Amino acid sequence: MPAFCDSTSAGVLKFIDDLFLQELSKSKIFETVKVPPKDALYLFGKERLGSFESLPEDFFNKLTDKYGANGVLLVDIHSYQPYRPISIGVRAKLIDLKSGEFMWAIDETIDGGDASVVSAAINFHKQKHVQAFSNKTVGSVLQSPRLFCKFLANSIFATLPKR
Repeated sequence: MPAFCDSTSAGVLKFIDDLFLQELSKSKIFETVKVPPKDALYLFGKERLGSFESLPEDFFNKLTDKYGANGVLLVDIHSYQPYRPISIGVRAKLIDLKSGEFMWAIDETIDGGDASVVSAAINFHKQKHVQAFSNKTVGSVLQSPRLFCKFLANSIFATLPKR
């Protein structure tokens, strides 16, 4: 499902859905299918659904029928600070569509001002990205909201249970 953001975090919507889908796909735990906001609007009357709100009637059945899905990932961006130090708060829930039970949930705020986050983000950037310019560009993951979101998505999806 498309990520949900409140109005103060809406700037992240320009790229968060695609980045989260890419990083979730890289986990290779299950096949991912994107539900575009326009499809969500048609099926459920809203482009984006928050994990904290009541789900529309026949939500599970509609996802199963239209996409052949076994589960759905609901993602909320509950805080977003795009300027240094970048900080993003995310809440996500993976729900089994047959049983309606949570298979996984997380609620984290990743703060680019935290020393352990700085170290992990730089290591992620070094391992996952080609350094086209020089080692001086390594810190760009801490300055680019897009790269920081990739790091965030990779970090939270690493906590998904393996089959």
